[in-house]
Amino acid sequence: MKLFVLSSDAGGDRNPIVDAGILRHLPQADTMREADAVVVPICYVHNYRFNPELENVNKPIILLDFMEFGWSAGMADNLFGRNITPQFGHINTEEWKRLDAWIGSLSQHLLFKRELFSVDASDWRLPIEFPCLLNIPETQSKEEFEARPIEVFFNWGYSHPIRQRMHGRIFASAIHLNSHIVDGWSQRIEPRTWATIHTPHYERKPMEEVMRWQQQSKVSISLPGAGVKCFRSAEAPVGSVVAMMEDDLAWSYPWNDSENCIRIDKDCHITRMAGIIRYGDLYDIYVRGQETIRKYEQHRYARDYVMANIEARL
Repeated sequence: MKLFVLSSDAGGDRNPIVDAGILRHLPQADTMREADAVVVPICYVHNYRFNPELENVNKPIILLDFMEFGWSAGMADNLFGRNITPQFGHINTEEWKRLDAWIGSLSQHLLFKRELFSVDASDWRLPIEFPCLLNIPETQSKEEFEARPIEVFFNWGYSHPIRQRMHGRIFASAIHLNSHIVDGWSQRIEPRTWATIHTPHYERKPMEEVMRWQQQSKVSISLPGAGVKCFRSAEAPVGSVVAMMEDDLAWSYPWNDSENCIRIDKDCHITRMAGIIRYGDLYDIYVRGQETIRKYEQHRYARDYVMANIEARL
């Protein structure tokens, strides 16, 4: 099976991570005529213009919807094709409405959706996430893992107020948890360190530096940004136990609390997480988490999840 990629935007804009991590790993045809199906990636584009070529597609259609709807979207209906644009300011334009209407006119299509609610998932509506573009290190022994000096690593930017709340919780709990707090990249690491480092977009560190800290950490926190799922969803589990917010979304490969991750309640209470770190089966969670994140390695994810599901349905 060969696929032709046709952007939903008239200018051809596509998310570069989706392009590099998923699309380039799929078997592609040079023209629509040679293809067995057409893949339409959807992502937010400033000054988006509906691509009129979509209206001429006469092959099976696969939508890759990587849209994010803002940190305050909550449980608002986010399925294109159901007149959703008026409730989201950033897509409440005539061009986005054309896309919404076009999707609504399709008799059938296969949908992969990033912010897919579990209640909306079905055999033809599947979840999708950003793939892991990082090199995943070998799983450490229990002795190596337990010797790590950083208990919690939280590297964050301001795209959701829940991240500020977590930062504050960590500071407020320092005395109770007898933890050493670090909030800057140049500060000293000691045993029982909890690192919560606000890194604005204009001061981002090279990923090698971020990973150097993360590989010294038992737990790495990933919280929602403009979408519930974000780049950190596929970065924070690399070489560490990921702690992530409870959510109502479907996932390609589930992240289950106390099995392959730690789930945090929506008020960012951290006492339970601290208890698991110091007294729970954290190493076993780490091992299973590494098994899960390896399924998200870009080539493997594109082949074994995305392409496998396409071939099973078309």
